[in-house]
Order: sequence, then C-alpha cells, then structure tokens
Amino acid sequence: MHVGFVFLIVGFVIGSGNGSIGGFQYLADYFAGNPPLWLFVLFLIGFGMKAGLFPLHIWMPEAYSAAPSYVSGCLSGAMSKLGIYGILRVLTSVGPDLRTVGVILLAAGIVTALWGIAQAVLQNDLKKLLACFSIENIGIIVTAIGAGTLGLSAGNQLLALFGYGGALLHVVNHSLYKPLLFMGAGSVALAAGTRNLEQLGGLSCSMPVTTMLFLCGAIGICALPPFNGFISEFLIYSGFLQSAAAGSLIIWSVVGMAALALVGGIAVLVFCKAFGIGFLGIPRSPGAAAAKEVSSWMLAAQMLPLAGMLSIGLFPGAVVPVMLHIAGETFLSGESWRWIAAGAQPGSLWGISMSMALLITIVAGLAFWRSRVHKKQSVSRSPTWGCGFTEVHADMQYTGESFSEGFEHMRNSPSPARSYTKRRGQGVPHEELFARPHRFGVRHKDRVDSLISERWAYLVRKLNARLALFQTGKINHYILHALLFLALVFLITWIGWI
Repeated sequence: MHVGFVFLIVGFVIGSGNGSIGGFQYLADYFAGNPPLWLFVLFLIGFGMKAGLFPLHIWMPEAYSAAPSYVSGCLSGAMSKLGIYGILRVLTSVGPDLRTVGVILLAAGIVTALWGIAQAVLQNDLKKLLACFSIENIGIIVTAIGAGTLGLSAGNQLLALFGYGGALLHVVNHSLYKPLLFMGAGSVALAAGTRNLEQLGGLSCSMPVTTMLFLCGAIGICALPPFNGFISEFLIYSGFLQSAAAGSLIIWSVVGMAALALVGGIAVLVFCKAFGIGFLGIPRSPGAAAAKEVSSWMLAAQMLPLAGMLSIGLFPGAVVPVMLHIAGETFLSGESWRWIAAGAQPGSLWGISMSMALLITIVAGLAFWRSRVHKKQSVSRSPTWGCGFTEVHADMQYTGESFSEGFEHMRNSPSPARSYTKRRGQGVPHEELFARPHRFGVRHKDRVDSLISERWAYLVRKLNARLALFQTGKINHYILHALLFLALVFLITWIGWI
C-alpha cells in the first residue's frame, strides 16, 4: 500500500505541473500538452495496487484471510473499488489519445482475471479462495473498462457505453455478493472452528440457512441467473457481441469474450469445489460434525446483500439505465449515446426479467410438488452402498485437493523447480493396498508472490538481523549512538554539504 501511495504522489506531482501535489483537476491540462501514456501507467500502478490488479495483487489473499470476516467483506466490497474509482477518474482526463491506454487496460484486466481464478481453484482455505475471487472480479471490471476505452478511441459508442456501464454495474454487484460470501465463510469458521475445506463437509444438514445463503452468493458471483452477476456480465458480453457484429474492433471483442467465457467456466468449477466439499457429504472433522447454525443476527446480515442481489437480478430495468446514463454522461459526448442506450434496453431487459421470474417460478413449483409427493409416501433411509465397505466415512469423499488436482496438473509446468505447490509428507504409494495412517500437507503458493514479496522479505530480514547488533539493550550505548549522529550532522554542516 505504501509503494502504491508513492506512485500516486509522483503521478499527482507530475500532473500538477508546478512541483506541488495537485488533484485530479490538474490532470486534463497536463494530458492536453504531454503524451499520456507514462503518467497514466504511474496512476495505473498506484491505483491498481489498491484494487489488486496483477501483478500488484499479492497482498489481497493474505490481508483478506487475516482480517475478521465482516472486515474482509468491507475490504473486498468497498476498499478495493476505490482503486477502480481512481482509474476511472484519471481516464476522464486522458483526452482523445486512448487506444494504447485501452489495450493496456484490456490486457491487464484479462491477465488479472485469469490469474486470480487460477489461484482460486487451488485454494483450500475458504477465505483465501474468496480473496482470489476478488482478484478475478477486479480483472473483469478492468476488462470492461478497457473495452469501453477502446470503444471510445475508435468512435464505437455502443462498446464504450456497454463497457463502462457494465464495469460500473459489476462494481455494485461485487459489493453485494462478496460481503455475503465472506460473512458466510465467517459463519462457517465460527460454527466449525475451521475454514479449511479439507476439514469441513456435512454443513448442509447442521447449517441449512447458511448453506442456502452461501449457495445464492456462489450463483451470483458465477454470473448465473437469477442473480445480479448475470446482468453486469450480460452487458459486457452484449457490448463485445454487438461491436463484433458491426465489424468494429473484432479481434479485441473476440479476445474479450473468449477470456470472459474461460474465466466464467473456471469460476463454476471453483464454487462447485467450495460448496460441494465444504457443505455437502459428511463431516471430515469433529468441529464440522459439531457445527450448529449461527445466530439470527448473523443470518440477517447475510440476507441484506442477498436482497440487493435479487432486486438487480429480477428488475435489471431499474438499474441498468442508471448505470448507462452515468457512463454516458461521464465518458461520452454528444447525444447519440442516449439513442443507443434507449434502443438497447427495453426489450432485452424485459425479457431477462420475465426469464428470471419464470425460472424462480419453475424451481419453486418443482420444490412444492416434491414436498407434496413426499408427504403422501413413506421414505426409507439406509446407508449408501460403499462398494463392499460396510461403513460410509469421510475418507471415501473427495477432498478439496483431489477435486482440483487435474487443474493443478494442467497449470503447473513440468519442471519441479517451477512448481506452484509445496508438499509436506509422503502420499500413499500405489503398491500400498491397505493404507496406513499418513500425514500429508499441501500449500499452494502464488509464483508472483514468491518472486516479488518473499525474496525482498528475506533480504529485509537479513538486513534487520545485522542491524540488530546495535540493539544491545544498554542505555549508554543508545546515548553514544545519538551523540555520534549529532557529531555527523555537525561535521556535514561544517564541510558545507547542507
């Protein structure tokens, strides 16, 4: 955060043009007479570090997992969006030379989304998994901003309007379902005593309300109907599709759609793992077996963002025009964008609302019919057949690590030296027919974190160890240090260096 702050200070000093720290109001004058790229990159690094843009994202999984769950929800839902706000404010001042800026933003967004979702699929800590999903969502938002900027540079007002509007709506959507998911993870950690997926399971029986709320958040963040995430990504996809159909920025539109589709598919995989391993099956630890539903106040706190998610998902016609209007007034000129927004909204949004309502009605009708049928019949319960094993136990279930093992093999390079994964202990060999007790631990590391953070932290620790020689604990030594410093200042002043 301090490094990002330094970049912002340098950017504002350069942008003010008079050697002092100015504000956003000075940037338009600077960009009007100077090439915008380098100053924009300074701001992108500074605000991108606040937002969690690749490769400046390494603080997010550690900070979000260490904070209390409700604070993690605020960090993800609100604080990271201030970085997005800063990027948008700078964009309003850049001027007409936007093509290179748009390409940088689109590429940075796609890489951030792919990297974040690739990290999320390997995590077994529920809060770290959600933190990596925040990186992915920041990538989607920046991808949409890049699409809008490219549309603006090419005179494609449709792509610009839908890109910026989709980005703004996704900011709102992310601020709803991410606090819900973090509070759900906090409820699980409180009830089960752990947030490690390898030690959870069976929570759908003991925590049914938390399970349903977490499932709703997962559906929303995967951009599936009938929740709000579908609406913002629908806007972004619509911008890409209509731009490609019109023959404008075809390559960038296809690349953007392909990246969003890939990210969306992996997102479903991630939450199949999080929900299936964490909430379904049977408990894998005594803590999970003893879990009880959390208090009504904790559940009510999760229902508040759920209400907002449903409102946007079921009634997009009340929200989308507002976002398009804000995007048009802020980034576009003239009146043509109003006709584009008015012509693109009513039919499709009304159809989405009707489809969402129909989907909910069908699901509710099937659930009601099932409950009526079960009331008229006697239901017998018996253990699941275990292929000859007489007792069903947790060892028969998939774990979080085994669920994502195939994806890990695809992502890792053949060289063990470049592996993302650190293992402790020895696995069960193939020739061991009846497995003995084994202790086996897996830790997935972000390679960028290892390259940027760990190496410098190691050097700082070595430097601190050497400086610790002066920390003797004796007051006379500290007085001597102060006297030596004063003597050095006197000597430099006498020589005339200062």
